[in-house]
Amino acid sequence: MRISAEYLNGYRLIASDAVKKRIQRRTHRKKRVNKKWLKKYGYMYVPDDEHIYIMGDCIVGTPKTIEKIIKQYKGGE
Repeated sequence: MRISAEYLNGYRLIASDAVKKRIQRRTHRKKRVNKKWLKKYGYMYVPDDEHIYIMGDCIVGTPKTIEKIIKQYKGGE
């Protein structure tokens, strides 16, 4: 697990690889078959670049998300 920290506007920005979301490994267009595939193949965890978590004075997100926040704050696109 990789963690780095930086301060921005009084908040501590923590880039962590632990922020993940769960998605289905294989999907099918039919609901009945998709349910069976879910049972057979299960889920996998991928980095969640859409969400951040704010706890006290800390903002936790993936490294990509933290880079976006810093870039946006400093005025660059």
